[in-house]
Amino acid sequence: MAEGKKMKDRLFSNISLEDMLSINAAEMEDGCSFLPFTDIVEREDSFLIEMELPGISKENIEIEICENVVVVRGVKLRADQDLKGTIRYHCMGIVYGKFKRKFDIPKPFNSREVKAKLDNGLLVIILPKIVDKRKKIIKIPVE
Repeated sequence: MAEGKKMKDRLFSNISLEDMLSINAAEMEDGCSFLPFTDIVEREDSFLIEMELPGISKENIEIEICENVVVVRGVKLRADQDLKGTIRYHCMGIVYGKFKRKFDIPKPFNSREVKAKLDNGLLVIILPKIVDKRKKIIKIPVE
């Protein structure tokens, strides 16, 4: 549990090469084959989730939001999966199958205005921040 808190504390800090290349095995769920590489970026007005999904069509991607949690799941299918038994691989380095990633966003965002776009194998989810109008300065006259 302490490791999970440590990872969350570093979410928006500088990330080392070791962090970028490691995948938390606890995040893998039963039935999932891989975890797509993902960046989470905080901008002044929004959060961006950028996920590498080469070879996956938008019909095979599902995005759900519940409070401050974003879940992205999907499946990467083989083009030749119907040819089982008639082909032989000499090298197999491309991952296929199901995936699921779950992200706890640390600040509130407007779930009604979330947008997602898949372009050239990169899924970008835009989570607009909620503008806190309480921070607006209001001058109060003294009577």
